[in-house]
Amino acid sequence: MGYRYHEEQRRCWDFSTAELGSLFRKERSAYRYKIFPQHKENSILIHWRYKICDWCYEFIDHYNFDREVVGVAIYYFDRYISSQSSCESVHTKAKFQIIAVTSLFLAIKIHS
Repeated sequence: MGYRYHEEQRRCWDFSTAELGSLFRKERSAYRYKIFPQHKENSILIHWRYKICDWCYEFIDHYNFDREVVGVAIYYFDRYISSQSSCESVHTKAKFQIIAVTSLFLAIKIHS
C-alpha cells in the first residue's frame, strides 16, 4: 500500500509541475504588458492615469464601495491601454474617460 500511495503522489506532483510550467510560459508570452506603454503621448497617459485614479477613489468613497476595487479597475485600465491594439487609438480625453469608467464598472460588478 505504501508504494502505491507514493507512486500516485509522484504522478500528481509531475502533473502539477507540468501544468505550472505551462502556465508560466503562457504568462511570459501572451499576458505580458507594460504599465506605461512607450508611445509619443506617454506623459499625457501618466497625467491622465493619475487623474483617473483620483477620480476612481472619490467615486468609490462617495458610494461606499470597497477601496480595493480601484486597484482592480486600474489594473484593467492599464491592461487595456497597454494592449497593442489600443495604443494607437487612445489619444483623447474622452477615450481615456470611457476606458476608466468601463474599467471601474467591471471591477465593481465583478469584485463587489
